[in-house]
Amino acid sequence: MHSAGYENQLSTHAFIVNTYVDYQVNGRWVLFAGGVTGWSQNVSDDGRVPQIDGNKVGVVTRRNNLTWNLALGFTGPFAADWDTELRYR
Repeated sequence: MHSAGYENQLSTHAFIVNTYVDYQVNGRWVLFAGGVTGWSQNVSDDGRVPQIDGNKVGVVTRRNNLTWNLALGFTGPFAADWDTELRYR
């Protein structure tokens, strides 16, 4: 017998592929552009236990989604062994 109430387990599974190209502007700065495409699945495992009989009632919902992203930015030196990046996506 379960305790009365609600519960929910959420999870996300994803497979994505990244593609980026860069262009050396000068000796310090690199301009880049790219994108991401893939698949993701969101899973929601809902459960409810009524106070009356205590038997758990559950519903599992799965939703498949197209995952994508486009980005444009540049990379430049910050210190001797460090770079910094500014990106818009």
